Amino acid sequence: MLLALDIGFRSTGFVVFNPFSENILNFGVIVTDKQSGKRGSRLRVSDDDFIRCQRMTKELCAVIATARITGVVAEIPTGGARGARPNRCMGLSTGLLAGIVEALSIPTEVFTPGEIKKAATGQRNGSKEAVIAAMTKRFPALLKFERKSLMEHLADAAAVILAAEDGILYKSIQRSVGERVRRDTFRFNRQTGE
Repeated sequence: MLLALDIGFRSTGFVVFNPFSENILNFGVIVTDKQSGKRGSRLRVSDDDFIRCQRMTKELCAVIATARITGVVAEIPTGGARGARPNRCMGLSTGLLAGIVEALSIPTEVFTPGEIKKAATGQRNGSKEAVIAAMTKRFPALLKFERKSLMEHLADAAAVILAAEDGILYKSIQRSVGERVRRDTFRFNRQTGE
C-alpha cells in the first residue's frame, strides 16, 4: 500500500492507496491544535511544538502500521513562507516525515506543491478549489469526508497519487504487487490442477 501525504504542521492530509487496484482504502486529516498551559500557566512555544510533533508522529505511525504501508509519496513544503514561524513549522513537518520514514525504512518519494497542482489541474498554479474539484471527481469516496474546512489537505494528498503515478516508487510497488498476485494465482492453479 502507498501512503500519500500532504504534510503540514497543523494539518496533514493522508490517503492510503492500493496502486495495483487503484483503490483508496482509507483517508483523513490529522490535526494538531495548539495546546494550552495547565491551570492558567503559559506553555512555551517550543514545548507546544514538541508535543504537536509527538502527536503527529503517533498518528502517522498508527496509519502506517494499520495499513501495512510499503511506500510513502508526499507533498512537502518548499519554503519561502513569509515569517519565521511559518518557516519553522514547514521545517518541523518536513523533518518529522523524514525521521519517520527513515526510522521505519519506508521508501519515499517527495513532490513540490507546484507538481501536485499540475498533476491535479494541469496547471502549476491551480487554485485550491480547482484541486478539490478535480480530486473529488477522480476519487468520489473523498466526498464522504465530513470536515469540509480541511478538504484542501485531503485533496492535496489525493493529488500526490496522480503526481506519483509516473514516479519510480509508484511503478515499482505496482509491479511488485502484480508479480505477487500472478505468483499466488499460479500457485493456486497448480494446487487445484486448473
